[in-house]
Amino acid sequence: MYSNMKFFDSNHSGRIINRLSNDVLVTDDQLPWFMHLTLENMVSCLGFPVGIAIYFPWMGLIIVIVVFMMTYVLKVYRPSNREI
Repeated sequence: MYSNMKFFDSNHSGRIINRLSNDVLVTDDQLPWFMHLTLENMVSCLGFPVGIAIYFPWMGLIIVIVVFMMTYVLKVYRPSNREI
């Protein structure tokens, strides 16, 4: 948008459109794949603890404790990591 006119004068419009269309093609090909992987991992991360808690009800307490411990570790770790 804010490029010099020299860039557009030295490059043909077909070359610029080809670059943009290639980027759109890569996005169209890879976006559904990555969305599938993301949703699959989210379901796994949420589904396995729920399944374990249903099968072993006493493990539900351990899962809740681990979640709170991870939350505490993240609160402590993130500020110290930002200082580096």
